[in-house]
Amino acid sequence: GSITRPTDSRVFVARVETDSSLLSGLLEDVAENRDDWAQHLLRLNFVRCQVRQQLQTETEVRSSPSPGDQNKSSRIKAAEDEGERIEERFDACIEAMNDYLEPLTSQLPIEDFLDETNAVVLLADEWLLKLPLESLDWLKCCREKGLSRDVSLQVFHHRFRGKLTDGELLDESPGKKGGKKVAATPSKKAAAAAVTPKVGKDKGNKDRKISAVKSEIPETVPVDLSRVRYVLDPSSAFKEKVDENRVTSIQSYIKNCSAATSKWSGWTGQDGLLSNGQWTDMLKASSAFFLFGSERFLAHLPPNNIPSLNLKACKAMVLADRAQTNQTYLKQSKLDANKSPAFRTLENATETALLFSMAGVRAVVVNQWATTAEANSNLIENLLKMMLLENDTIGHAIQHVKYGKPEPSSNEEQGLDEAAPTEEKVAEKRPPSKQTNSIVFGLPNVIFNPPK
Repeated sequence: GSITRPTDSRVFVARVETDSSLLSGLLEDVAENRDDWAQHLLRLNFVRCQVRQQLQTETEVRSSPSPGDQNKSSRIKAAEDEGERIEERFDACIEAMNDYLEPLTSQLPIEDFLDETNAVVLLADEWLLKLPLESLDWLKCCREKGLSRDVSLQVFHHRFRGKLTDGELLDESPGKKGGKKVAATPSKKAAAAAVTPKVGKDKGNKDRKISAVKSEIPETVPVDLSRVRYVLDPSSAFKEKVDENRVTSIQSYIKNCSAATSKWSGWTGQDGLLSNGQWTDMLKASSAFFLFGSERFLAHLPPNNIPSLNLKACKAMVLADRAQTNQTYLKQSKLDANKSPAFRTLENATETALLFSMAGVRAVVVNQWATTAEANSNLIENLLKMMLLENDTIGHAIQHVKYGKPEPSSNEEQGLDEAAPTEEKVAEKRPPSKQTNSIVFGLPNVIFNPPK
């Protein structure tokens, strides 16, 4: 019999010559910028803590600011100015990334897909995954779409079209012998398309290829809200009062966010340290998992334990980690001294996401570089708001956290034609690195509160 090709299928292939030295230089600049940002956050945290302690020890009440107060403010201002200079270098890295990939991205008509898709998935090789690809100017038009990344079309395909015999589409309720298994049925309606840049590392003068594939995927992958688990500050690392309050704030937000969160269960550092067995039991029992913590998550749970876990029931994992303070940095540095470079690499963001993907997690949210407890607290609360109250998928929620939801246009109400874009709109200022830190690996269409 003949094979009928779907009429809406389109494939684009582009080939350009590349220079491996440009990619190597770009990777070095991005890695250096990440290290500089981590060091900046440590210095800023040190200065703020020192100033706070000095203010607390002063007993004299002044009616007007003293020269000492101005000196404290200038020290904080100097540390913040350093952060602005690092942001400028981050912008330079993004411009270099735009220039490097422009010969490829200019040949991919991504805007042609946007009217008929809800999601865009970036597929890149191990080298390009080290870059903040979501910050590409090429993807500005996707800010209203769900956005995620993955390592290959095969891995992405297996996340939602795995065979039932492999258990990939099975929802197994823990704690029940011979528990019921329910297949996750894809929606009949095509609601998303995957635009998939696939780029390989340069070898000599070989050409580089990139392709875009539009394919039908399930409309959404729902999460069982009765089995969501969370862990907040597992090592009790946040000693400052303001950071301790963030743990309480997240707990309160989860409790009051929605009736759907009433069955959620969690753990905080005040409850004690979790053993490896408790970590794995909690992960295996969860349909979704949230972490709010310091440093790297896999510093708490050995990376070599992850691939052997069966986490196929866990649809989403949000790892709001890599928050640094001077105390957590010193403690982590001592632990890292006993690790080999290869073992330490497994704790990086990309490798962490891939390890949990191997264990069966459908979507993993990770931070690409160091951050603060405040930023992580805002990330979790905003994600919960978007996903539980506004019915966003996880890919849409991350985009809306980064760029905000657009205000409804008043032109339509007034019967006016939409104004032509101005130069200011075209040259829109790029968000800061701390705002574009979090990314999604895997399915962008995992949803916590499907609209009824």
